[in-house]
Amino acid sequence: MNTFKSILKSLGAVVAGYLVSALLTGVTISILGAIFPESYTPENPGWVIFNVIYGCAFAVIGGYITARLAPSHPFNHALVLGILMALFAALTGYMVSVAPSTPEYAAQPGWYYPTLAITVLPSILLGAWIYSKKHV
Repeated sequence: MNTFKSILKSLGAVVAGYLVSALLTGVTISILGAIFPESYTPENPGWVIFNVIYGCAFAVIGGYITARLAPSHPFNHALVLGILMALFAALTGYMVSVAPSTPEYAAQPGWYYPTLAITVLPSILLGAWIYSKKHV
């Protein structure tokens, strides 16, 4: 296969996995926030834990999509996505911790972003593993 074409397919696989995971998370947050506006807040630990759980589920889907679209070596593509998303979570956690808190953007608990950074990579790799069990 043409190297440039392969690189584009690889980038597309990683970007698609990220977009699927991010869009599912964003839509879920919007829907739950509209249905339960008083309860769905960073101050409610139950909702924050639920957010981590469905975030992991959507990361599994993103990992599956990445592996499915990868032109070769699906685990390597999922690993790249997982590392990038873990870095995004860690960076977001750092930026939130140093930014002044405002009522519009109430800060998540201190454990939230480290938990995301730790759980996202295994979740994405689980998605790639599920794909590989069915298709490789």
